[in-house]
Amino acid sequence: MRPVPIPCLLFTLALLVSACSADSDSPVTASAPTAVAVDEAADPTAPAVDDDTPTVQPQDEGLVAVVNGTVIDGTGADPIIDGVVVIDDGSIVTIGPSSMTTIPPGARIVDAAGGTVLPGLIDTHTHNLQPLDPENIAVEDTLTGLYLTGPLSRGVTTYRDAGSTYGDTKDLAALRAAIEALGASTPTVTLTGPIITVEGNGALRFGQAMTVAGPADAADAVDRLADAGVDQIKIVVDDWSARGAPTPTLSPETISAITDAAHERGLAVIAHAPGVDFARQALELGADELTHWPGSEPLPEDLVTTLAADQVPVGTTFGIIRPADGDLRRLLDAGGMIVLSTDAPGVMSPMAPHIELSRMVTLGMTPMEAIVASTAHAAVALGLEDRIGTLEPGKAADILVVGDDPLESISAIQQVIAVIKDGEVVVAPDVEQS
Repeated sequence: MRPVPIPCLLFTLALLVSACSADSDSPVTASAPTAVAVDEAADPTAPAVDDDTPTVQPQDEGLVAVVNGTVIDGTGADPIIDGVVVIDDGSIVTIGPSSMTTIPPGARIVDAAGGTVLPGLIDTHTHNLQPLDPENIAVEDTLTGLYLTGPLSRGVTTYRDAGSTYGDTKDLAALRAAIEALGASTPTVTLTGPIITVEGNGALRFGQAMTVAGPADAADAVDRLADAGVDQIKIVVDDWSARGAPTPTLSPETISAITDAAHERGLAVIAHAPGVDFARQALELGADELTHWPGSEPLPEDLVTTLAADQVPVGTTFGIIRPADGDLRRLLDAGGMIVLSTDAPGVMSPMAPHIELSRMVTLGMTPMEAIVASTAHAAVALGLEDRIGTLEPGKAADILVVGDDPLESISAIQQVIAVIKDGEVVVAPDVEQS
């Protein structure tokens, strides 16, 4: 595998100066190698990290066939041995065993070389931390190196910025404009905009939040964010007492006003609510997702039942909050929906999702469950399940090819040999013409 030529490396390294804190929404700026080293020191179960990042190589769109690999489609179904995925005009058109699949003449052949073909990874919880100005010459380098090229080269084809320093609507517009101006293949980036909370709440210390004074103000804030084009709304429900003295929280009436206004605009609400009582309150007042595991204390049976019955996406962030012994398995066995969430700062460490997958398996998930959590279920959390998350005809061709079997060892996810984004081969082994 070949190293990624990330633009302006010295500029990038200068930006990445601190490691991830133990706080659930704390901003971090640290280089990918440093972040991984610190993370592994804190988590000895994390896999060894392959620093040999593949090169992003944009190719022309057209017919593509991925061959000679075991296909895991992301649904949890049995893998297809010696499978083929045929892509045309950015979408999957055929998937099946090679013995039953016709490869169209002229298709470019991506050889999986006996490895595994699976959907692109989806990280439901990141934070882009640097304010961006499209007129600034550094924007393109920062975006490309930290937020886009690095994650894409490691197979992260979609991620959600779940609260950032973009504090008003013009900042959100600037971010979208800067990404669009790149004219290059990037992950799909969805946005919540700043997190909604109340004056004095502990989340404000990180510069990722906006405050509201009450129910009427909250509804107006949701409308402003919706008009700015956010994809979902995020709220802080807890009092941050895990980090010291409790801080003020949104009132139940204000939370209800936020969820009602968001749902009227067709937007889901994700809740930062670590702690059983806060998680229960968020769900009772209309929140649609928990962006962290709900605390390290054992989950009461009624909460497990609610999470499973309502298919509430529950973010992992297991590097920050670990479930009580057996609770992860309890929720899975009850039919709950777990989703890959790293809380990584802008996915500044492209390896963060790989390390989180390792934690998921270490804490009790099977490799297949971890893959589904990082693909199909993560797409549900983002409201994009009709477009991405599984390898099925008609869906976007967001595909990761790795060199070994992640069902045998989840660390095989690190062995990236090809990435396809919307049908475009952006990381490639030798590509042939059929």
